[in-house]
Amino acid sequence: MPPLSPENIEALSFEEIRQVLHDLHVHQVELEMQNVELRTMQADLDAARARYFDLYDLAPVGYCTLSEKGMILEANLTAATLLGLNGSALLKRPLTRYILPDDQNIYFLHRKQLFETGEPQTFDLRMLKKDGTQFWAHLVATAAQDIDSALVCRVVISDITERKQAENALTHSHDLMRYIIEHNRSAVAVHDRDLKYIYVSERYLDDYNVNVRDVIGKHHYDVFPDLPKKWRDVHQKALSGEISSAEDDTYVREDGTVDWTRWECRPWYEANGSIGGIIIYTEVITERKKVEDALRKSEAQMRAITDSAQDAILMMDQNGRLSFWNPAAESIFGYTGDEAIGKNLHQLIVPQHYHQAHQTAFVRF
Repeated sequence: MPPLSPENIEALSFEEIRQVLHDLHVHQVELEMQNVELRTMQADLDAARARYFDLYDLAPVGYCTLSEKGMILEANLTAATLLGLNGSALLKRPLTRYILPDDQNIYFLHRKQLFETGEPQTFDLRMLKKDGTQFWAHLVATAAQDIDSALVCRVVISDITERKQAENALTHSHDLMRYIIEHNRSAVAVHDRDLKYIYVSERYLDDYNVNVRDVIGKHHYDVFPDLPKKWRDVHQKALSGEISSAEDDTYVREDGTVDWTRWECRPWYEANGSIGGIIIYTEVITERKKVEDALRKSEAQMRAITDSAQDAILMMDQNGRLSFWNPAAESIFGYTGDEAIGKNLHQLIVPQHYHQAHQTAFVRF
C-alpha cells in the first residue's frame, strides 16, 4: 500500500482504511509500551543516581580520581568535607596542594610504585585543610583506566587522626612505662599465662646473667630449671589472682654464691578483666645486707665501748636534742637514757654543770 497523503486518502478502499487504522492502533500500543519502558528506565536511572549519591558522595571515606599527573578529576562530598572545601573547588587541582610538604615524598614514592607495578598502594600521611589545620589520613591508591582509556589513579582517603593520637598516646605510655621500669631499682620480668617470658628489664638481665634472646618466648622453668618448688607455688598463686612477696629471701646462683633478695609476684590483667599472666619484681639487696650487718657490728662495738666508759658520752642532733646517753652519763647527771633522749641538754643540766658536761662529752652534730 502506498504511503498515505491528503491526495490519495480518498482513493483508499474500505479494507485499506481498515488496515491503516489497525496499523495505527498497533503503532499506538507500541509507542505506549515504549513510553512505559522509558518511564521505568528513568525511574531506574533516578534510583541508580540516588544510590550513587549515597554510596559515593555520602560515603564515610573520601574518594578521588586523579589524572596520571596527579590532578583531581573527580571527588566526592566526603573528600571535599575532609579538606574543608566544596566539591567543585577540588577539581583540576593537584592533590599535593592538600598534603603537608614534609610528607609529599611519601605520596610521590607510592604513586610512582603504583604506576610502575600496578599494585595497590597503602600509606599514611598528613594532609592540610583549607584553613591550614592538619589531620592524619590513610590513603589506598589503585590504578585504573577511564572511559577514554587514559590511565588514572583512584584514591580512598580516611581521616585517622584519632587513631594516630591513640597510637601516639599508647606509644608514649609504653615509653614512659619502660623508662619507669628500666630506672627502677627492681628487676622486672613479665610472663604470659603459660609462664613464657614476654618482657624483661635490663636490670633483670644483669642480675640473673641472662640474654634477652635466650629468655623472650621461653618458659620460665626452661630458663631456670632448678627453680625451688616454693617459686612454682608462688607462680600458681599469682595466676589465680593472689599477690605474694618477701622482704628478705635468698637466691643461690649457679656458682654457689648466695644473694639476698626482696621480691613480689602479682598477676596482670587483660582489658576484659581476665588474668593475662604474672609480673615478678626482684631486687638484689646483698650489698645492703652487708652494709646493715657491718653497721650493726659497728654499733655493737661502739655501744660496748660507751657502756664501759667512765666518762659521760652524749650525742646531739643538729637541733641540740640528745640522741645518745651512755650509762656513765646516767650516773653523773642522774637521768636515765629514756628520760634524757630527745631533750635539749640545757633542760637536764644546771648552769654550773653545763661547762663540765661539755668537757666530758663527745658531741656529734
